[in-house]
Amino acid sequence: MQLVYLFIIALLNSIDNIGIGAAYSIAGVKVRLLKNILIAFIAFIVSFLSAIVGQLISYYLNDTECTIISMLLLILMGTNMIYTSFSKKKGIELNNINELDFKEAFSVGIALALDDISSSVSSSLLGFSAFMTSFPYFII
Repeated sequence: MQLVYLFIIALLNSIDNIGIGAAYSIAGVKVRLLKNILIAFIAFIVSFLSAIVGQLISYYLNDTECTIISMLLLILMGTNMIYTSFSKKKGIELNNINELDFKEAFSVGIALALDDISSSVSSSLLGFSAFMTSFPYFII
């Protein structure tokens, strides 16, 4: 059941990845398999490091405090997502790119992985292992 929970959280956090993929596809930008693996690996590493931080925090705080911090992080993440969806966003400047190179794939990977931090910390505060918290981000 824990694995299902972690996959659902990862899937919900990765919805913005679908938007980025659709934008690149509509613009005709190809993202090769190796670059997709790089983006997934970055998401895994960022999530794993965030989960480790959550585990370190949980050593110093009791279960109630960890649950409260986890809840606050998820509320802040949701509030930020709602705010950014209603705020004006600048479009992606593609400049006639035909294929995503490694530098751009790295930048996209970092940008997409940053929103996974709070949920990874929250999951590890709730007692999930760092690897199991991070693994769904690599798969999705």
